[in-house]
Amino acid sequence: MSHIRFICLLLILTVASVMDLRMYKVKNGLILMGFILRLILRIIWPSDGMLAAELAGMLLPLLMIGLYKYSMLGAADIKLFSVSGIYLGLNDCLYTILLTFLIAALFALRKLTAKHQLRKRLLHLRQFLKNYPITKNYQYMDFSKKDEDACIHLTVPMTLASAIVYIYRCIGG
Repeated sequence: MSHIRFICLLLILTVASVMDLRMYKVKNGLILMGFILRLILRIIWPSDGMLAAELAGMLLPLLMIGLYKYSMLGAADIKLFSVSGIYLGLNDCLYTILLTFLIAALFALRKLTAKHQLRKRLLHLRQFLKNYPITKNYQYMDFSKKDEDACIHLTVPMTLASAIVYIYRCIGG
């Protein structure tokens, strides 16, 4: 039954990735559908997974609210991590989050290097960190401008990370 659970999660994340790439937005309806589908799977196969671990995995992404507050992470990203958490449980959700950020960093490095924006973004990060203690309202990135040179769709690395965790679990990790 866990294969069905992972495949459902990967399907939701793939749809979210396509939606994000096309519209720079992930609709709340898809996120709600992810939670409802997990509830249905839990009703059909009640012994599939530990409920406490799934609920903890669902709540774990709330620790990233600070990243949202400073516009480093979108609200949909946190919600999708939460959906992932209820499918994966606490441990695999944590692995997925860490792997997502690693993959996203590699994507960002590639994108910023290709667009010759690495130095500019590093200076921007330095300015953010320098001003952080002074003002609590400073945003790292203005999502309304959708800076194509720096913006990364986190849904794609999240989908890849979830697939890697799934494959790792399948081979006995």
